[in-house]
Amino acid sequence: MRTASRGRTTVSDLLGGAPTIFLTTTGARTGQPRTAQLIAVPEGEDLIVIGSNFGRARAPSWVSNLAADPHAVAAHGRREVRVIAAEVVGDEAARTLTEAADHYRGFATYQGMVTGRTIRVFRLRPDT
Repeated sequence: MRTASRGRTTVSDLLGGAPTIFLTTTGARTGQPRTAQLIAVPEGEDLIVIGSNFGRARAPSWVSNLAADPHAVAAHGRREVRVIAAEVVGDEAARTLTEAADHYRGFATYQGMVTGRTIRVFRLRPDT
């Protein structure tokens, strides 16, 4: 959808109103750029991204990529911003997941589906 609309919108934006971004990370094993479409939760100038992977058993690859190299690019619409990721842990991660579920109900569903792993949460800050 991003290509057809020249990056202005996504299917999630159209159907569900969920704020989506395209996050380009550096592949942890390959060193090549990797782009994933994610739901992002705005928090001030930061964005929160959650590695729920739709409740699947494995974490999404972008989680490993950010853990290996926290520098990335977040794109929404026609705007691209260089960001630095920091993992959110402990009580802050629990609070963030709860607030994210208020913003997008799927996160609560995915949390209930995941067993055997922790859903990792990252804060993306503009890299100025």
